[in-house]
Amino acid sequence: MQKTNSDDLNIVLLPDENTLKSAIRLSQILTTSIPSEFALDRDKFRPHITLYQGRFPTQNIPILFEKINNLSKKLNPIDVAMQNFYISPGKFVWWNAEKNEILNLHNEILLLANPLRDGLIPEPSLEQLPNLSGIERENVIKTGAIYNGTLYTPHITLTRIKNDADKEKTLTLLNQNKQALSFTAAEIVIASLGQHGTISEIVQTYSL
Repeated sequence: MQKTNSDDLNIVLLPDENTLKSAIRLSQILTTSIPSEFALDRDKFRPHITLYQGRFPTQNIPILFEKINNLSKKLNPIDVAMQNFYISPGKFVWWNAEKNEILNLHNEILLLANPLRDGLIPEPSLEQLPNLSGIERENVIKTGAIYNGTLYTPHITLTRIKNDADKEKTLTLLNQNKQALSFTAAEIVIASLGQHGTISEIVQTYSL
C-alpha cells in the first residue's frame, strides 16, 4: 500500500502448498458460517506468517532490503509446525505455529528493521486503542505494533470475525477441521501490507 513518502511493508514467511490450501479452506469454512472481515485466497489475502511489519520512510526501504538480503544469506531454511487456534483481543483468528526458530528470526529482524521506521506506525491511532496493557502500548511506540518481542506469536491469520459472541463457535469449527501440518520455509518475503495485516503484492523474495 503506497503512502506519501512511506510504504507499509510486511516481512513474512509463506507456507507450502499443502498448508496454504488448508489455511484457505479453514478461512472459507469460517467466513461462510460467521460474519467476518475477509477470507484468505491466493491473490488479495495470501496466507502468511508475519515476522515483522511496519511503515518505512521511502528513503529507508533500499536499506531495509539490503539488510534482509544480508541476513538471509546467513540463514538456513526454517521448519514450521502449525499448532493450535487462538482469537486475539482484536478478533483476529490465529492458526499458531511453534515458536522455536521463528521467534529467533523475528527478534533478528526486529533489531535490524525497527530503527528504519523512524518512529512511523502503520496505524497512527494504534497507540490510542482503549484497553491496551502497559507493555502493549510500549510495544506500539517502540516497535510500531503490539505483538512484537515478548508478545510475538508466529501465526497465520485466517480471518477477522466481526462479533465477540462468535468466538466459541469459531474455535469449535476450527477444531473440528484441524489438521496436523508442518512445512519448511526456504524464503523470507517482503510484501505490501494491506488492511487487517493482509498481504497481496510481493515486493522482494530472499532465499535462505
